[in-house]
Amino acid sequence: MLSGRRYLLDLSPGQEEMCEEFGDICRSVWNTALEQRREYRRRGAWMNYAPQCAELADAKREHPWLKAAPSHALQQTLKDLDRACPAYTSQRCSACGFVTEGNRESQAVFRCKAPGCGHRDHADVNAAKNIKAAGHAVSACGDLGTSRSAKQEPVSRATGRTPSQGNPRAAAQGGSQIPGRPTSTG
Repeated sequence: MLSGRRYLLDLSPGQEEMCEEFGDICRSVWNTALEQRREYRRRGAWMNYAPQCAELADAKREHPWLKAAPSHALQQTLKDLDRACPAYTSQRCSACGFVTEGNRESQAVFRCKAPGCGHRDHADVNAAKNIKAAGHAVSACGDLGTSRSAKQEPVSRATGRTPSQGNPRAAAQGGSQIPGRPTSTG
């Protein structure tokens, strides 16, 4: 029998700030990767974990703030997006996980074709169960319930600034792009 354990993570202020920065960077990677997948789909192409993971090294060279987060955390973000991405959720059986185009008999009817399964449901209900199971709770755009946008570049722990704050126009607007996080003066 499996047993679970619960732990309370007690972080120092520096560790807390680092975790927040890693989370901000991962959220930015998630939103960028999701937007890239949507753009590929609009053009009739397909993008998933493998090619996006291969692009991470180039992205780190182009955007130095990505280097602040461990590579494995960014790769895990892309894997999580693969699991939560709504593509094929209406063709995947919520009971056994079998995926085939034939599972979706019509716009409304889902019937699993996997041997020994035979699960039946409304196609949209089946897709909703798959999305819920995959943890599709992170908003891809818009507000995350905080005072800042989900697509905003994270503040660097090292400099206290976003990459765009090197821009004189950003500096003229008066400091930090993220409310409540002061920028350093040098």
